[in-house]
Amino acid sequence: MRDEYAELVEEMQVTVDIAKEEKRELSAEENTRVVTIETQLTKLDGDIKLKERMEARLNKKALADQTIEIRHKRKPETEDKKVLKRYSILNAINVRMVIPTQKVVFTHDPS
Repeated sequence: MRDEYAELVEEMQVTVDIAKEEKRELSAEENTRVVTIETQLTKLDGDIKLKERMEARLNKKALADQTIEIRHKRKPETEDKKVLKRYSILNAINVRMVIPTQKVVFTHDPS
């Protein structure tokens, strides 16, 4: 795309330069060609920007994929850390609220 863009710009420049060298305005045919080139360049601008955005997004995705892969390569947790993760102060409080405390009844043994 960039090569095509450069070729179109060069063709337009040559057309304009020839008219300048001959000290004249662009002919109707030259003017039509310059307008056509300008339209093609505008379309190519959009195509190039779209391609660049797509490449940027693909690069971001590749970077994210690498980050995820690195995260998965971390050292495995030790057994102590796994055990500690099972305990939570919030869980203990919630369990305490849900399960009422057992009442202990003391009986007096007169013997």
